[in-house]
Amino acid sequence: MDAADSPRNRRFITIGISLILVTVIGLGALYIIRNYKAPVTLQSQARIPTLISAEQSTSIEIGGVSQDKVIEYTRTAINNIAVPDGEVMNLYYTDATSGTKKIISTGDFLLAIKSQIPSALFTTLDNTFMLGLYATDGERHPFLILQTKDFQIAFPSMFDWEYRIFGDLYTPFNLAGSETDFTNKFSDMLIENKSTRMLKRDDGSIGLVYGFADEKNLIITDSVETFKVVLKRVQSIH
Repeated sequence: MDAADSPRNRRFITIGISLILVTVIGLGALYIIRNYKAPVTLQSQARIPTLISAEQSTSIEIGGVSQDKVIEYTRTAINNIAVPDGEVMNLYYTDATSGTKKIISTGDFLLAIKSQIPSALFTTLDNTFMLGLYATDGERHPFLILQTKDFQIAFPSMFDWEYRIFGDLYTPFNLAGSETDFTNKFSDMLIENKSTRMLKRDDGSIGLVYGFADEKNLIITDSVETFKVVLKRVQSIH
């Protein structure tokens, strides 16, 4: 019998081949593991709710959390999200507790932040709203766009909300100053030929400004510059 055909040699050859196969398989598995990328699910931009053009969007998940937590999450986002100067960041709320992520409606949002919005105004609002940030001179300014289905009711109802609106938005929107900074009431101001109402602090600085871009879109923010930018973007759509 040839030495190469002996049982001992065949056993060594078999073991050698097995070791080579194990090594190849192991290296292949290591390559796959190191180069594996988990699948990323992207939400279609068309499905992200936004009422004006925005350079960036980010979601805030509030499903199953308390009102206080919603206010905390909102304040934290507004206070910490980086927004380049001249750009708009769209913030939208989601609820994934049912297993399917859904967008939070205007009514649910206002209830979640404990708003004391007048019921007459509340019932006129469309389900879609936009909370955003506009950055200028290194500062972030929050703004809120609400859409009404009945301007004739919404317009006078805003006067009723003036007594509570700053208190409603002060904490979640991280507004500057405090609720005790004001002895003045809202006053009329013309911005870009639009009638607005402005709340000024005793030192003359602006606490809040709101106005209707048209008979559907209501803009609320804390700076004249932000109001102008949001107004322009609303007008560019219509």
